[in-house]
Amino acid sequence: MPRVSVLLPAYYSTATLPQCLAGIQGQSFRDFEIVVVNSSPESATGDLIRNHFPEVRFEQSTVRLWPHAAHNRAVRLAEGELFVFLDPDCRMHPDALSRLVAAHEAGHPMVGGAIENATGSWWELGVHFAKFAWWLPGGEPAPRPDLPTAIVLYSRPLWDQAGPFDENSFCGDSLAVERFRRQQGVPWFEPRAIVYHHHVSGMRDFLRERFTRGDDYGKHRTRHRGWTRPCIATQLALLPLLPFLMTARSVRYAASSHRFGDALLTLPVILAGNTAWCLGEALAHIRVLWAR
Repeated sequence: MPRVSVLLPAYYSTATLPQCLAGIQGQSFRDFEIVVVNSSPESATGDLIRNHFPEVRFEQSTVRLWPHAAHNRAVRLAEGELFVFLDPDCRMHPDALSRLVAAHEAGHPMVGGAIENATGSWWELGVHFAKFAWWLPGGEPAPRPDLPTAIVLYSRPLWDQAGPFDENSFCGDSLAVERFRRQQGVPWFEPRAIVYHHHVSGMRDFLRERFTRGDDYGKHRTRHRGWTRPCIATQLALLPLLPFLMTARSVRYAASSHRFGDALLTLPVILAGNTAWCLGEALAHIRVLWAR
């Protein structure tokens, strides 16, 4: 049995999937398998894997799967004792797997890696900082309150306790981390385990995505944490301040990774993304209050 199963969802991912798979194949740590679950109704992904990556375990879904549903399906196919979740628009640094496994062997059942911007334009750097400032390379290994599936390791026993991901939510990974934390677990961040993330969205798509993710998170957080009406109302009252608080937190994490200058340079993009997120959250909270 392989030590590690690297698990990937795919949906019209042929533009970035070859680099992603090549990055996994180039790892210094070699005891792994790759599992890809594709739900886009096309044959190009399957042809790509059969012709160029025949060692990959591939499943074609006949129905559309959201990313976390595909991740859950990949877990059911996996044979490894450690699950490493990855996104198809991320390329791993050659020693990323070895860093994750080493952190696990040091006593951390959940380990997240760092996410670097794959390209260098000002806009894409700002988008990256708006989405991933918590998990930049640099700085020291330390606990983190959340770890995304762009690069994260779960031990199989931990998955049995904290999984599966909520398949109907984009924030299913965050909810799984919260379950782990409630069991007195400590999500661990290893900044030397790096993936390079590709961003291809323009301003409209970026703001729409941030708004949608905020809406999704706001809806599921109230249920997951059991928020009362007064708690939700307080969160709504804080709406004018929240984008600035979130942006300050992003800058603080960037500074801890020695990227303070980059954060300041792209501050307008970070603030715009956080504002869209907070508006999405507020809309979700209003709907929850109305329903109650």
